Amino acid sequence: MLVEEARRFAEFISSRFVASSILLQLGLAFFLAHGYDFRVSYVAGRNVAVGGSPYLGGSLGGLLAVGYGEDVQGIGETPLWPLYLGLAYIITGGDVMAFNLVSKAPILLANIALAYIFYVKGLRGWRFFLVNPFLLLVSVGWGKPDNLATLLVVIALVNLESRLLPLHLASSMMIKPLALPAVASLPSSIRPWGNLAKKFLAIIILSLTFFFTPFILLGWPTDTVIRGLPNWLKPVGGISLFNVFELVYGSLTLPRELGWLGLLPVFSLMFSVIYFLLKPWGPERAVEAALLTSLMFFTFRPWVSEQNLILILTLLLLAGGEVGRPIWGTLIALMLLNYSLPQQLYLIWPGVIDFLGELDGSARVWRLLSKFLLSIALWILIWVSSLRCIKNE
Repeated sequence: MLVEEARRFAEFISSRFVASSILLQLGLAFFLAHGYDFRVSYVAGRNVAVGGSPYLGGSLGGLLAVGYGEDVQGIGETPLWPLYLGLAYIITGGDVMAFNLVSKAPILLANIALAYIFYVKGLRGWRFFLVNPFLLLVSVGWGKPDNLATLLVVIALVNLESRLLPLHLASSMMIKPLALPAVASLPSSIRPWGNLAKKFLAIIILSLTFFFTPFILLGWPTDTVIRGLPNWLKPVGGISLFNVFELVYGSLTLPRELGWLGLLPVFSLMFSVIYFLLKPWGPERAVEAALLTSLMFFTFRPWVSEQNLILILTLLLLAGGEVGRPIWGTLIALMLLNYSLPQQLYLIWPGVIDFLGELDGSARVWRLLSKFLLSIALWILIWVSSLRCIKNE
């Protein structure tokens, strides 16, 4: 069995198509990086490398201060990812371009692994992870680990009976908490209730262990993280339907009187758990259940970044659904309107940030209005494609 699997993987990885994709991804990983998030990751890695906390932020000078200024905020990912960034900083000695490439190595490998899982299952979507422009730009281009967190979710969902399921989901959440909707969907697939309770308990214990161990062993202060927890509920923008607040209020945070809207994704998780406890779909529909809970979670989330959608699109493809050209076209257009695409030129053109600032002065209102309307269109397209897939089961 292992010999056959090794042979199949060797055939996959040595094919011209996959080899060409790896070369393409290496090029994108080296030259591109989202300016703002790269600076956050670089400082987080530097802090970890010298024994500090990645959540405290810091400052940068020289070319890395162009456009954004010297101050850099702390990282937003959960501890496993900044720990790896610290390792990447040590390996590269802090060289900017080398750090950019090494820090993205797990992201590139996650694309290959996801493609291989789809390939083995005979799903047409396996090429999506290797050549799709949107996927490559928001993964190896951008530098965020959403596809790595998604990979662990997929491994958990296609191996529901595995004893490692809690480890996979807890590890995913400790890279980036995208797995929360998938965890909320478990009551749909796991029975009896005693087994479900054990899985939940194991996920909670492992997550807490992974989260607090670096704080205890490395002496990271917890007050910054605890004080910053409410910030997860306040930002608005990106591809969220709530990005209209940026247009109306001129702010990237929820108005105080509407702060309760930040709790909507939390309520969606609670509703999902209760719904599936009362009406389980069965283990054969675990992916569809996770797709539905993820759709609800991110539709109601006030802030949604482009890379967050990797989870939804992956689950949609894994469920046998279609992701047509209108969705891809709308996603690329939104990347342009969010300036997340041009910001990826930062390392080779630091002046792009000042250029975008000048451009926004004359086009801001139309840009924000277009972004809001296209966000509505995108979520309608994704929901229609997903519901069509779910109803066919």
